[in-house]
Amino acid sequence: LEHELGEQGIRNEPEEKRRAARLKQAVEVAAKAKAVLPKTLRVMQQITQHSVKLIRWVAAQLWNSIPWQQACAVLIALYAKL
Repeated sequence: LEHELGEQGIRNEPEEKRRAARLKQAVEVAAKAKAVLPKTLRVMQQITQHSVKLIRWVAAQLWNSIPWQQACAVLIALYAKL
């Protein structure tokens, strides 16, 4: 679903920036400890972390019967809010 939304240009940019900052901080902490951040941690973080906004939007769409484009417009509006 996120892939489909991404192809339409719908992304949660604030969350992506926060996730990148957390990952950068984890890499820096690992470097200070002279360790390497496991690649699986990076991959799992991308796979398992979904924003609450996305999860709630998906749940709402299961109950609503609105067209896909209209539902996407709702998600874009949600992502525009912090």
